[in-house]
Amino acid sequence: GTCLMKKILKLLPIAAVLLAGIACSKRETPAAKAVKPAAFVHTQAGEKRAIVYGADWCEACHLAGAWLTSHGYTVIDRDIEKERDGAEAMQDALDAAGLTSPGIPVIELEGVVVLGFDQKKLEKITAK
Repeated sequence: GTCLMKKILKLLPIAAVLLAGIACSKRETPAAKAVKPAAFVHTQAGEKRAIVYGADWCEACHLAGAWLTSHGYTVIDRDIEKERDGAEAMQDALDAAGLTSPGIPVIELEGVVVLGFDQKKLEKITAK
């Protein structure tokens, strides 16, 4: 019961750090797949939002956020280590897209989930 839950919660940050460290390594072909844009339900007319799931220490996460901001997106940063439900929200987005990620950043925009900071993939999505 509660004792087991406390042990699991203590291990979650460690698992997140390990996953994030693996993910920040560059991937040759990051995947992208369409998802139901649940996170965008409350956007105002004309507002473009993007969610970047990452961590403070992840340079690729910061670069992705800066790139999206420079392209007119309101960026919502979700820290998977510091936010209680940040890692869960990222996993929900991945599950909805049928994807798994070796790490961060995981970017959600225009109803698509992108693994890693793949500028060409982001350009393709934002050009629509």
